[in-house]
Order: sequence, then C-alpha cells, then structure tokens
Amino acid sequence: MKTLLFSLILTFPLMAQNLSSLRSFDKTIEHRLNAVIRISVLSKDLKVLTTGAGFYIGSKGNFLTSDHIIKELLKDENNKIQFKLKSGRYLSQVSLLACKSEKNIDACLLKDLSLKKPPFFPIKNIKIGRGHEVSLIGFCNSEMHSSKRGRIIDYFKDLNSKFKTSKEAYNQKVMMVQTDVAQCPGDSGGPLFNSQGELVGMATNIFKSTTVQKQFNLSIHNNELLAFIKNSGLKNIGLSQDRILSSSKAKARLLKLIK
Repeated sequence: MKTLLFSLILTFPLMAQNLSSLRSFDKTIEHRLNAVIRISVLSKDLKVLTTGAGFYIGSKGNFLTSDHIIKELLKDENNKIQFKLKSGRYLSQVSLLACKSEKNIDACLLKDLSLKKPPFFPIKNIKIGRGHEVSLIGFCNSEMHSSKRGRIIDYFKDLNSKFKTSKEAYNQKVMMVQTDVAQCPGDSGGPLFNSQGELVGMATNIFKSTTVQKQFNLSIHNNELLAFIKNSGLKNIGLSQDRILSSSKAKARLLKLIK
C-alpha cells in the first residue's frame, strides 16, 4: 500500500507538468495562428493547382513559403495566386524578394506591402535536440488552419545520402529536421515551432518508404532559413495585381463571368 501511494505521489506532479505543457503549447498555437497565411495557386479558370502555407517573420511584412508553391504560379502566366489570413483578409499587394539559393533550398521570401506590424514568428539562431516537442501549422487538405504536435526525431544535412534523391531535388545540402508530425499536402511552407513560439523550421519534403510503409516528415532547419534570408540578393519584384486574387474564389469566378 505504501508503495502504491508513493507511486501515485510521484505521478501527480508529472501529470500536472504535462497538462501545463499542453496548455502552454495551446496558447502558443492560438497566438501564432494569426501569423500564418494560406497560399493557393489557381489556374486561369480558378481551379486550385496547389495549396500551402506561409508565415510572417518580422514586423515589416516579410513572409516565407515554399519555392515549389511559387514555382507553380510561375509555370504559366495565366495562373493566379491567393493569400488569405485567419482573419479572412486577403493580401492584395505582394512583392517577391527571393527564391531558392545556390543550395536549391525550397524557400521563397515575399513581402506583404499593405499590412503594417503583423503578428510574426521571431527568426533567430536556435539549438534543437532529438525529443524536443514541436508544433506545425498548415492546411492539411483543407481551407482551415490545422495544427499538429509531435517531437523531433533527427536532423541531418545530406538529403541524398539518406533518401537517395535525384541531384536536381530541393534541399540537397540543407540542414533538415525530421519529426513525427504527420505532414500532408497543404502543410508545405508551414511553420514548425517550439512551445515558446520560436521557429524551428519550415515544412517541406515528405518521403514515403515503399519497403517499410513509413513516411518521413521533413522541415528546413530554422538556421538555414535565416542564412537564406541574410544571403539572398533581394529582387523586390512586384506580383502584378491581375495575378493576385484578393477575394474568395467564388466571388472571383462570378466577377470573371460578369466581365
């Protein structure tokens, strides 16, 4: 009886600590949702080609997303892009500052020219470790924000050695973070962060093993994103107004029919 009582006494503080950790993460997620942007690329007849995420990284309106999302826009001059915030607001004035780098990193830096002092993720050099708790905000096959929590499994720099990818693939010599947070289409470009709200990385590749039926969820390490921003020659190319859908798809389709 004494042994059982002692065991319960030890368990209660651990349970309280876990609940406190969950509440801390929930508050952080709720606060950070407003810094995340849903990004959709649409064809000229307004069919969605791809959807992903982006997130503000400073008070001046700069935000990051995946290069493969912006690449889909640039494939065809008739394609459109839509940027939507949790508040329901659509971005209407956006500049493209930089994409990729000599490392072929799957990242693009853009600027919202209309919003002043947005909520954002502070970006700075941080240390990460295996087992650290993280959370990811994205748009997993949905128009609504989705948040998922998990832990860091590993981090490494040679993508080709680990997954035998082609040399043309993104992120070949980029530090990657592997987690057990189940990523899916729509999460690309989403922020990966810890319970303090510090940016850990940005969701990118998903690799699936056909032999062990396992999915490998990868994000670009925060320090790589910081280096990309610092070393990129900023182009500041404004996206033309006719390519940005600053309203809902239904309204845009209706306006197109009226015209």
